[in-house]
Amino acid sequence: MKNILFNDHHDLTELVILLLKDQTRRIADIPQKMKSHWRIGDRLEIESPTVIRWVRIDGCPVMKLYPRYEVGEVVAVAQSYEVLERTGFAIFVSDYSEKDAGWRNKMFVSPDAMPNVIRITGVRAERLQDISEKDCVREGVRYLSPLKMYYFECRKKDQGFYFSTAREAYSSLIDKISGKGTWESNPLVWVYDFELITNK
Repeated sequence: MKNILFNDHHDLTELVILLLKDQTRRIADIPQKMKSHWRIGDRLEIESPTVIRWVRIDGCPVMKLYPRYEVGEVVAVAQSYEVLERTGFAIFVSDYSEKDAGWRNKMFVSPDAMPNVIRITGVRAERLQDISEKDCVREGVRYLSPLKMYYFECRKKDQGFYFSTAREAYSSLIDKISGKGTWESNPLVWVYDFELITNK
């Protein structure tokens, strides 16, 4: 089983667990070992819903990229062991201690120790800006009825960010998660639909 990480500064892991997020976009990227072979003018393009092609400036294909997760695959929602112990899941991390790399950093946790898992129900490639208003909400943007505004929060700064449309909120959120200018650059992304299921 693989892990999948969601951004904790904006409570995305919590939204998955609360069934308020059931879709995620991940930027399609060439493998690290191949990045030095990228030439100015090369591009990524969609070959099919689940295949992205790396093409040279002269139109010659270099390689095909495939999504990290497949439909039907069960994936663990990564949380640090410290967070699990603090939130009542100590039984899942009884074999781990503060000396383990995954105690504070969820990048290093064992998938088998995670109490929450998702099942991938759909995969497709698209441009980031092709996202619909509905999918912005599925990504974790929330609606505040009294203000008639869409918003997301930043736990680190203890503040919320409010917008008139879900799309405006999501474009700001993705820039905070993936770096300023991500929305404007409109990269190819893998879109994963998923459902939360019980692991243990």
